[in-house]
Amino acid sequence: MFKIILLVAAVIIALGWGAYGVWWYMTFKSPKTGPRESSQRLQDARKSMQDYAEKMKTYKRKTYERDDQRDSS
Repeated sequence: MFKIILLVAAVIIALGWGAYGVWWYMTFKSPKTGPRESSQRLQDARKSMQDYAEKMKTYKRKTYERDDQRDSS
């Protein structure tokens, strides 16, 4: 019984490694057709981040006195 379980496990592991090899070949070795197009969601996120960065360049922090500093003087 143990030999059958061991044999089945070895076959399953071999099939897994074979599938991984095929996936790896398809992903990394196949010729690339060019850069992927950016999705609309990614473009919107980049644009909003650029807008935020521009807004933060001109941001002036409000100055205020803390209560504990005002009481001590």
